[in-house]
Amino acid sequence: MDWEFLSAQANEQAVLQLVQRQAATLHADRVPARVLSSMAEECRWLTQHSQSLTRELLDLLGLFSASDIPALPFKGPTLGLQAYGDPHVRG
Repeated sequence: MDWEFLSAQANEQAVLQLVQRQAATLHADRVPARVLSSMAEECRWLTQHSQSLTRELLDLLGLFSASDIPALPFKGPTLGLQAYGDPHVRG
């Protein structure tokens, strides 16, 4: 298995966090340590980026609410939480 290729493809397809979670928990004995480490580092960056986007979303929702504009987010952290149990996974 070309784990580096899989990692790159997963990142390109925006499912790296899902692949990393499975690789680290179910296949850690098969995945080279450097690939697991690289995926984990990229996932940390993705989580930080997601947290930044979530803060922006909350700011926007606050502005909408202050202007009596109803808004219901259904993608981003809302979808991540419902679909994957983690608001920072955006698969």
